Amino acid sequence: MGSNAVCQSCRSESGVTTNALGPWLIAESPSEQQSVLFVGKVARGDCLGEEVGENLEDVRAFGRDFIRTSSWHYWSYTREIIEEVYGSLDAGFRCVSFTNIVKCNNESTPDTTHPAAKRRCISENRFIWHEVELLRPQRIIFYTNCDYDDFIDEFMPTYASKWRDNSDLSVDVGQKTMPWWDRSFFDNDDKEVLRFLRIGHPERKNKEDFVQLVSQWISSTT
Repeated sequence: MGSNAVCQSCRSESGVTTNALGPWLIAESPSEQQSVLFVGKVARGDCLGEEVGENLEDVRAFGRDFIRTSSWHYWSYTREIIEEVYGSLDAGFRCVSFTNIVKCNNESTPDTTHPAAKRRCISENRFIWHEVELLRPQRIIFYTNCDYDDFIDEFMPTYASKWRDNSDLSVDVGQKTMPWWDRSFFDNDDKEVLRFLRIGHPERKNKEDFVQLVSQWISSTT
């Protein structure tokens, strides 16, 4: 990640200046029945962890610390979802992973993701889908709004053979609405092997409603 031929082409096309960031959290027991992978849009920041390869940083220590203390919507809302579903953050660490659909950024903080970076990272390198295949979470929560739907729609796990959309609509979150796309994947025996929920980013959403909606979806589908 960060130094292969596709990444180098991406850096040339898109002007990416940051290192690639690995997952913020990796579940201690990913095979747990209630395992969940949270996926944000693009990696934010740089120099947040140990460099473990050319243009690649291991940010797991940063992620564990930040999700405990940060007041940013992205982290604090997810923290409350984990506590609601698993009872505590420490209990949730057994089952929860946390990553980004795009591993680099054009800047250290703003989201200025170039179309080439999306295509190269998601469709060609397929880093996010390799993470799904390795972790095998039961559920995925995409905090990506509709910005990455074409890429998400292309994904079919190697251990699944068919899919079904359970819903694709909008839900009320306080005074706002949020997109709500729920899809299930099945194996050849019609057993559900993965289910995802693509919603909006937590920012500027009513916290109580957002946390309850997502927590209830996880609890009711696992």
